[in-house]
Amino acid sequence: MIVFQAREMNKAFGDKEILKSVNLVLQEKERVGLVGVNGSGKTTLLRCLTGELPPDGGIVSMANLSSLGYLAQLPDQAENMTAWDAVMGSFSTLLEIRKQIRELEHQISLGGDNLDKLMNRYAQLTEKYELDNGYACENMARRIIYGLGFTDEQVKQPINKFSGGQRTRLNLGRLLALAPDILLLDEPTNHLDMASVEWLENYISTYSGAVLVVSHDRMFLNKVATRIVELNNGELYSYSGRSEEHTSE
Repeated sequence: MIVFQAREMNKAFGDKEILKSVNLVLQEKERVGLVGVNGSGKTTLLRCLTGELPPDGGIVSMANLSSLGYLAQLPDQAENMTAWDAVMGSFSTLLEIRKQIRELEHQISLGGDNLDKLMNRYAQLTEKYELDNGYACENMARRIIYGLGFTDEQVKQPINKFSGGQRTRLNLGRLLALAPDILLLDEPTNHLDMASVEWLENYISTYSGAVLVVSHDRMFLNKVATRIVELNNGELYSYSGRSEEHTSE
């Protein structure tokens, strides 16, 4: 099933055409690597796909009820927030449901005439919480934040103590914790050590949604991508696996 697509996308800066009638399709659970020489327009394409940069022409569409995640579109976090709280913030919807469940448990313990209504609401919220893996969100946060190479001490540190590279890694963790249906990544292995790169390879390889990843690391792409698309002179070409035979997308 197609979950995301762009049709006839064009973008130029002055008289320089960056994207020339680009077509891109992402299937459900597909992992696509986007490659191209420096300056070919890979980041421009991602920005156009997310709507951060308006294209000059073309249509972008997404499957109903799907969510899209892109690092540059993450909201800023308070500088005094710890790394742990920043990643846990990606589970804000689940944490709010958890809070409502606790409040309902208290109200139910008090009894009263509206007990049936409270019990019904409690059953609805607990079912949603379980289906969305609410009981596992702390474990998921730990998996992500330690997988990306943070230490116990760093997990407790406020964001304002982090370097630029550490903040980039932290924001990658926040994005992974959001687990959008369509994940767009631009050079995600930057600022990662070898162990963290290997962890990210495994994480993306088993990701439940669709992934479009830009990377200069061909070894990384060979391990995670089910298909490669190449942006060359404004046009997009697609090929499977490590094949060198290009076909227009």
